Amino acid sequence: MNIIEFLNQPVWGGLKWQIDLEKRIKDAKYLEGYGYTVYSQNDEDGIIHEIFNRIGCNTKIFIEFGVDKGIESNCHSLLLQGWSGLWIEGRKQAYEQVLRRFAPAIRQGKLEVLNKYITIENINQIIKDYGKSEIDILSIDVDGNDWHIWNAVNIVNPRLVIIEYQGKFPPEIDWVMAYNEDHVWDRSDRSGASLKALEKLGRKKGYQLVGTNITGVNAFFVREDLTGDLFSHPATAENLYNPVRSNIVGHRNGNPALNYVGQDIKGMEGVFEYYPDWNCISSFGFWKAEVFDGFRRNIMRELEAKLFIRFIPSALSCIQVHYSVSVPLQMLNGSLTLKLNVGNLIESDFTIGQQEGFLDIPMDGLELQQEIIPIWIKTNKLWIPDLLVHNQDMRLQGIAIEKIEYLLKTE
Repeated sequence: MNIIEFLNQPVWGGLKWQIDLEKRIKDAKYLEGYGYTVYSQNDEDGIIHEIFNRIGCNTKIFIEFGVDKGIESNCHSLLLQGWSGLWIEGRKQAYEQVLRRFAPAIRQGKLEVLNKYITIENINQIIKDYGKSEIDILSIDVDGNDWHIWNAVNIVNPRLVIIEYQGKFPPEIDWVMAYNEDHVWDRSDRSGASLKALEKLGRKKGYQLVGTNITGVNAFFVREDLTGDLFSHPATAENLYNPVRSNIVGHRNGNPALNYVGQDIKGMEGVFEYYPDWNCISSFGFWKAEVFDGFRRNIMRELEAKLFIRFIPSALSCIQVHYSVSVPLQMLNGSLTLKLNVGNLIESDFTIGQQEGFLDIPMDGLELQQEIIPIWIKTNKLWIPDLLVHNQDMRLQGIAIEKIEYLLKTE
């Protein structure tokens, strides 16, 4: 792209950086030309791949914090390449989504997930408790205290550190947000640290700045004993800075990702849609999902049906089945009786006297080893309309399973 074409595009942070970028992409020692995305927010996946092409891997272990739901993270794709690691996420709702979406990786021991907010006081203890003295990647994204957290880490020396920088500030500005344990990003520029500040911190800790991505979000630091002449020099913010280019931040690649795909479910038929806040992955004895009042329901039309769910026994206290009955209960003499059998190990009887609600199946003390757990649902009072007699609008009446959730043990 020439300068005239640049001028016809949004110019983020100034034309100077566009000119610099055009030059860098032609130089193989700069990293911008290697970027691509699989699951990373921007082009971090490609840059990570290229860095390890140059410096090699040792443990293939990562620690990443600030992963949100895990789908869009710097280390997600590494799970598909034989890596393992620890994710730390402070928001409980996001943490529980990670447990659901990445259940196979968790059960296989490839991924550990911790629900904690990172502070300068607890970071080293958290890493120590993880029990890995040597790691290849430390990825820091806490939307504010990033500089302070990295400064506090003194228990591991990863080969690569990935850290967000405040791309609004050009390389001559040395700025760090004051530490605030309760900081919540308000989407303003009072957050994080400038690239120059991180460059200086990295040098103090024995790390060389080797590049930034073209979106101006993440900086990459490699341990100085590994860099040699593998990367562009000088290793300074002035040479390696990119401004925030908001027009290309967060572009998606290919089909949307809903869950971890590192394990195939074989032998399943009649797969129904697996939504992020559901755990059911397959069903028998149900009609297609019906959209009803903005909710998606799966209508049981047999006297016996079966659902398959992903299971996380180590963190589980209860399976909660959300249901609704589209048949007026008076047509069923006021109630509906269900028998739920979980994995042929737990059997529960329920009398349903309301049009909608949830059924709690306690799991305390039960250790299930199977990866996929079936739930059998049996009833002798399910009303199934005769399609030859009733209006077609009645064809989806029955009992609907709206979703299945895990209730986790609380400390």
